[in-house]
Amino acid sequence: MTAARVWEGADGLRRSLVPIETLEPFVGNPRLGDVQALRESLRRFGQVRAVLVDGTQLVAGHHLVRAASEEGWTHVAVNQHTFRDEDERRAYVIADNGLSARGAFDDALLAEQLRALADLDDGLSGTGYSTDDLDDLLASLRALDVTPPVIEASGPRRENRDPTIREVVLLFNTEQFAQIEIWLGIVARESGTEGTSETVFQGMRIAAQQLNG
Repeated sequence: MTAARVWEGADGLRRSLVPIETLEPFVGNPRLGDVQALRESLRRFGQVRAVLVDGTQLVAGHHLVRAASEEGWTHVAVNQHTFRDEDERRAYVIADNGLSARGAFDDALLAEQLRALADLDDGLSGTGYSTDDLDDLLASLRALDVTPPVIEASGPRRENRDPTIREVVLLFNTEQFAQIEIWLGIVARESGTEGTSETVFQGMRIAAQQLNG
């Protein structure tokens, strides 16, 4: 008698189920995933996206499979794709992990979404975020939400015909530019986006001095 399959997820994935015990991880996968967070996600949502395999070798979804196994599942849904060779599989493993890691969040929008979810019965369960994370995020946004003081330049100041417009050239690394975008996003939502306001200009100067020394 065939043992019952243990799995939960989207109905459209049922046809793609395979036994977890038949899957082999890609040796050398550098990603360190949060298996516990994935377990919580599976409890709330089930599996709604197939993991990627080439034959029986896992290419994407290593930690989801591990989370499913620790949850007692016997099967997961897979999407089969044949790569040209081992090097091509290796390249995709790096791409799948690296490209997602290079992304960023609009913290103000993230906080808005998390705050809406926090009011639901299930709250933030399975999202990878906690109420403490939300509190910390809101605190950081409140810290940015200030009226910046006017800081005069130490050198000669060029006057423009429109006193609210300035021309500024600043050099930022990726992390610094992300912080500037967060600050400006808040100002834009509060002050509008038409033209370059004095508030935005002063905020850029303050942030640049803090970040660049």
